[in-house]
Amino acid sequence: MEKGVQTKKVKMFHGIQTRILALTVFLVMAAVTLCMILGIYTFNRTVMRLVISDIESVTTAYSSMLRLSVLNNNGNMPDTYNLKQIFSDVSVKGVEGSYCYVTDGNGIMLYHPDESKIGQSVENVVVKGLVEKIQSGETPEPAVVEYDFEGETKLAGYNVLRGGQAIIVISADKSVALQAEKSMSDCGSGNLTGSDYSGNCCVPLRGTADT
Repeated sequence: MEKGVQTKKVKMFHGIQTRILALTVFLVMAAVTLCMILGIYTFNRTVMRLVISDIESVTTAYSSMLRLSVLNNNGNMPDTYNLKQIFSDVSVKGVEGSYCYVTDGNGIMLYHPDESKIGQSVENVVVKGLVEKIQSGETPEPAVVEYDFEGETKLAGYNVLRGGQAIIVISADKSVALQAEKSMSDCGSGNLTGSDYSGNCCVPLRGTADT
């Protein structure tokens, strides 16, 4: 009988060991999973900051070029031909379908890669909001914002010339921009901005998206 009691104690001890081991494995796996989730979240936030930085760099560089062109044109906005010379190849490096367009302070298209849009009123919510601010006497600060267009999330970086003379917008699909930045990070290329003005890093447009 005493032997049976000992055997029972041994089995109980092994059972407790098994439970402890299983709990330890579970906790380790949970910790690893949590670290992976946090790592992915942090990486995605970092990538998003890089994308925003890229777009800001392009809009800043080309708004400076446009200001200089206006100054050299006696304070007048360059015509469509000269705007095309400045903006026709503007995009964010590696972000397929990204492009630039320019409107006046009333939201009328002055330049767009799709020439059929020139002279038309821009209908997206970002530009309409900027026009409202300009017409109320404000000059909106440069920014990069998100907006939805036909079920897709778009990124729009904008820069408004002093007095609302013109609005420069860089447009890109958010998903494409994030994937492009991740690919460049994987290749070790770092944060690169598409802009001839800031170092001949601009890539030709591969297509356009709706505004």
